[in-house]
Amino acid sequence: MAFVPRSVFAQPSAFGRVRDGLTPAEGVDPEGHRYRAALLQNTIACVIHERLRLQGASVAAFTSAGGEAHGLSADRVCRMLRGETGAQYADLAFWAMQFPEVAAAASEHILSWIPVEPGSVPTPTPRTGSPQPDGLHEEEFAPMPLTPQELAASRQLQKDNLDQLRERAAARASKQQQPGRPLPKQRHTPQNPYTRG
Repeated sequence: MAFVPRSVFAQPSAFGRVRDGLTPAEGVDPEGHRYRAALLQNTIACVIHERLRLQGASVAAFTSAGGEAHGLSADRVCRMLRGETGAQYADLAFWAMQFPEVAAAASEHILSWIPVEPGSVPTPTPRTGSPQPDGLHEEEFAPMPLTPQELAASRQLQKDNLDQLRERAAARASKQQQPGRPLPKQRHTPQNPYTRG
């Protein structure tokens, strides 16, 4: 059975409409990867709905204006935004190109998964069964623990980068909202001849 992102929430109908406060359904691990993936997709869906609302456009109108050329049918996009089907990297890339706020919100959401305490940074477990190339040792690849100052500096740098992204997105949005100005021309990627379409 395919993963249905909205099914991991106690209130599935709130998917794509409520950005914060969604609780996991009974029996769903709030630290599990499927719940986190559903929360990320919900965040992306909320930002897309918000941006479309600000432009006065519907999903159907927006996809018919250029999304179909990217292989995004209105039906599939609607199901993704409702959480009835999982989002793909192509969806994230498409919507981030349309609305930079999508990229900023997704980045901020993913960064929230990083543990806060410097001692709790997970270290990767070494692989077994695959030999290391000559001259390389596992000790050389073990991550060095970050000091509290380094962790704080890293988080500040990430926050500054997100703030810059938001500023650029706001500037782009204000340009797009000028009366009489049409939406930006959609990019067209030629269809891959090796896929069915």
